[in-house]
Amino acid sequence: MDTVVLLLSILLPLLLIGLFFGLRSGGGSRGDKLLVFGPMGSGKTCLYLQLRYGKAQPTFTSMQPTAARFGFHSALEKQGGTPPGPVSFVEMPGSGRLRPQLLGEAPSAAVLACVLDATRIAAQCKEAAGMLFDILTIDSVQRRAAPLIIVINKVDARGAGSAQAARAALEAEIHKVVLSRTSMVDTSDRAKRLSGIADASLGPFAFDQISHKVEFISASATKPDLGDFVSAVRKHIR
Repeated sequence: MDTVVLLLSILLPLLLIGLFFGLRSGGGSRGDKLLVFGPMGSGKTCLYLQLRYGKAQPTFTSMQPTAARFGFHSALEKQGGTPPGPVSFVEMPGSGRLRPQLLGEAPSAAVLACVLDATRIAAQCKEAAGMLFDILTIDSVQRRAAPLIIVINKVDARGAGSAQAARAALEAEIHKVVLSRTSMVDTSDRAKRLSGIADASLGPFAFDQISHKVEFISASATKPDLGDFVSAVRKHIR
């Protein structure tokens, strides 16, 4: 009995320490949370309706996050060519007033998905750049390095830009944000954290500089034409 008590007194603290650090690091697994965000009017709600119900309907600008756990619609799973499985879907409206909530959700995301309107690339990239900078400079987000999917939505609309054009515009806008937010003298830990997204020795910002796997996807949430998006998500959430 004394031996058992002694072993428990040794092993229990070790188990608790392991559990603590396992929870902090995600327990070796990213989980199944898909965090969708982006500027207002980019089509996030429409994307949600297609993913869950397989149909589009008129939407309006929302000021409330959407959170639900579901399997993607069977037709979209077939498009993506991947096995079905539930995801914990969280969609954050683009209002700046909800930015703290967005930043609170980001560290636990298995996949980050930023949605942009292909017909308004310049304006949308300018707005999204600030969101991405704020998210990618969170310490825990950098450590987890969750994959980032940039969804270029409404590509079937008149005047829509390409994914390549969106990437170039978004990188340029993020570089502007980096310069504006790091222009003041900053030799603290903050500067070290920013090295994950902005390394002056590498020149202008490019997504290739960060540790996150980044994929640009062209889509149309009103068709729906979301097979590439579903496939990209399913690489990381089964």
